[in-house]
Amino acid sequence: MLTWPALWTLGDFLIIAITVPVLLRRQRPPAGAVAWLMAIVFLPYVGALLFVLFGLNRVKRRQQTWWKLRRSRERRRRRSDQPSHSTPELSRLQERLTDLAKRATQFGPTPGNRITLLPEPEDAFAAIVKAIDEAEHSIHVQYYIYRPDRIGTRIRDALIRKAQDGVQVRFMYDGIGSWGLSRRFLKPMQDTGIVISPFLPGRSFRERWSINLRNHRKLVIVDNRLAFPGGLNGGDEYLGRDPACGYWPHTQTSLEGPVVRQLIDVFMEDWYCATDEQVARSPSSGNEPFPDGTLAQVIADGPDHDVRPLRSVLLAAILEADKSVTISTGYFVPTQTLQEALITAAQRGVKVRLLVAGAPTYWYTLWAGRSFYAELLNVGAEIYEYAGGLFHAKVLAVDDCWSLVGTPNFDFRSLDLNFEVAVAMCDERIARSLKQQFSADVKKSKRIDPDEWSQRSAWRIRGENFCRLFAPLL
Repeated sequence: MLTWPALWTLGDFLIIAITVPVLLRRQRPPAGAVAWLMAIVFLPYVGALLFVLFGLNRVKRRQQTWWKLRRSRERRRRRSDQPSHSTPELSRLQERLTDLAKRATQFGPTPGNRITLLPEPEDAFAAIVKAIDEAEHSIHVQYYIYRPDRIGTRIRDALIRKAQDGVQVRFMYDGIGSWGLSRRFLKPMQDTGIVISPFLPGRSFRERWSINLRNHRKLVIVDNRLAFPGGLNGGDEYLGRDPACGYWPHTQTSLEGPVVRQLIDVFMEDWYCATDEQVARSPSSGNEPFPDGTLAQVIADGPDHDVRPLRSVLLAAILEADKSVTISTGYFVPTQTLQEALITAAQRGVKVRLLVAGAPTYWYTLWAGRSFYAELLNVGAEIYEYAGGLFHAKVLAVDDCWSLVGTPNFDFRSLDLNFEVAVAMCDERIARSLKQQFSADVKKSKRIDPDEWSQRSAWRIRGENFCRLFAPLL
């Protein structure tokens, strides 16, 4: 008869024999693969449980049917994204980046878009509610975090009113990010015919364990003609009502024009993944280009891509920069490749400026990000930590002619794990506006002094480097 120690040892071997082949089934970064392998071998029960929760990509299981839908949409995109009037002349940098983004995502650059930046959360929420109130046909809503608080109730009640008027409303939320949504809060929406679905965890037993793959997209589309992509979630704290966090700087956008069709496709693919419902896209009336509008294209990214588009575009944008790279991000925990690209850009004489969240953010993410500072400071990059609240903007501006605004942070989670969406814009006016907003935010920030930074204590350095070990999960 086997003793408990023998059974325990047998369990160790069985776990290792089952889990290691699953680990090696797909290509992973060597450091990450070795870390998972060591955890599974030396702590089989704990390591295997963590791997099941955080290491598996179950989104791939739906990829076969998902890609059938995507290929049909891509054929339509190639027809509908053909510019109906002349495309503005592009610089070499703009041309190379728009071409790369098109190859990576199948979304081509579309001219003639009307784009409004909404850096103040109050203005952004007011514009969203106003657009909902004026909806005539359809409303698509998608949030990573949605709270059942005052602003959440305000948006919910506006959706209910339009549903009662006969407007088709779809509401999608991330199952982990919006864990606080209760049936009681959602029931009045369902009673008026609003179709509601969480994204992940999904409907199957396997997908209910997918707590590490998050849909970080935030998107509101009204009547298939007006869209609000950006980093703003639905909750009171984003209006500065949480005294522990204070003011939350954001950069939300309001879009009209042909690029809205691309955002509709992003929403519909997510909706299909969440519900298996394939919704036909409405005719593109209302998406006509505006005279002297902005050239823009959508970059959608997620674990359903074998090669991550955002990581490729960010890397290319930094390496193509001639004059300046300006980054605003709530979380800065870059991949080693992007860190080296920033260092290389600064060494080439490009002005690299970085604005990140300060103390109110998660301390472990802040400390992990700080472990990357020294290399950047040593080559002349400027680094600022926001001190006026919880910084939450997600912006990249390059050479005053190309910019990116959306949901991704400059970290592993956004670039390796999450579903994200951003809008790339070839417009000098917008790029300058974003840099002006950067300068305004810098006035409320603390600049990291290279000399002082080099004098920080040994225990702080060790703590930062320890947090950095967990960078792929932060």
